[in-house]
Amino acid sequence: MFINLIVMPITDAKIETKRGFMKKIFLKVLLLLFLLPLFSQLDSIVQGDVLIVQSYHSGYKWTDEVQSGLITTLRNNNPKLRIFTEYLDSKRFSSPEELKFTADTFIRRYNSSRFDVIVAVDNYALTFLLKIRPLLFPETPLVFCGINGFQESSLGGQKGITGVNEKAGIRRNLQLIQKLHPNITNLLIINDDTITGQELNREIESALNIIPPRIKVRYEHTISMENLKEVISGLPEQSVILYTLFFKDSNGVFYEFDQSIINIVEAAKCPVYGCWDFSLDYGIVGGYLASGIYQGNKAAEKVLQILNGADVNTLGYDMDSANQFIFDYNVLKKWGIKSGKLPS
Repeated sequence: MFINLIVMPITDAKIETKRGFMKKIFLKVLLLLFLLPLFSQLDSIVQGDVLIVQSYHSGYKWTDEVQSGLITTLRNNNPKLRIFTEYLDSKRFSSPEELKFTADTFIRRYNSSRFDVIVAVDNYALTFLLKIRPLLFPETPLVFCGINGFQESSLGGQKGITGVNEKAGIRRNLQLIQKLHPNITNLLIINDDTITGQELNREIESALNIIPPRIKVRYEHTISMENLKEVISGLPEQSVILYTLFFKDSNGVFYEFDQSIINIVEAAKCPVYGCWDFSLDYGIVGGYLASGIYQGNKAAEKVLQILNGADVNTLGYDMDSANQFIFDYNVLKKWGIKSGKLPS
């Protein structure tokens, strides 16, 4: 039996094709080996869960700005971090009964949950978390921001806490008003009686000693909106208003931030100064203003430090609120305030 073998000639072109194919495989394997450490790094970016507890409600400009500062900084540095947010809505619901109801809800909802870091935004959330933390989150690091009049003694001896203080800049604003209005004879200071307002009350009272006797000071913090507008419209010439907050009046009526400042500016026949940047664009001259975005950014930086292994007990407290002088040019022009007189 004969077997016919047909031997095909191997040409140079086919040899080159095979070499090219092997070269491509080699390069792909090499690339894969190079990328494996990078894939490992991407997996390590997932660094746990963060719970943000907001004192107020979504839609309130301060809360939204703090939230934006927190989320932007956290996401930019840790894209796969899981973030959860609770809004306590304390501007409207802050009675002892509401507090107990919220605490019971948290206990049911988070009894079996664990977070790597918890963030308390503003005084109400911090006070609330300090009450339930020993039961629900005793070992979880706590970061706070937006705390008016922070004192370490307010933590009740609890450890594992760091955060960012917030100041309304009352003293600096009173100095600013006297500088820009040297002939002022009447000063009206507006505040409310919410938890934040009560904290501000201490800062206001401690700053009044810089007002000379020739200036008549009127301080309203427990008054209805209608009566407040009457007081404002009846102010004499050479008056100035310093507006802090006014979310709830003496009748228990709640006002969004824009509603209160619009009511006040519309009733005023004199310049109105503020303490927070969310009051800009509603008719205030400006002032030495606190920023929600800054507060959120600084708190997020502390969260990231903890997630990256820092000991929360070594991070301390940022007491400088880092307010800035910010003004509305159109309102300055309205009241004839020269830009050359403004602080740099």
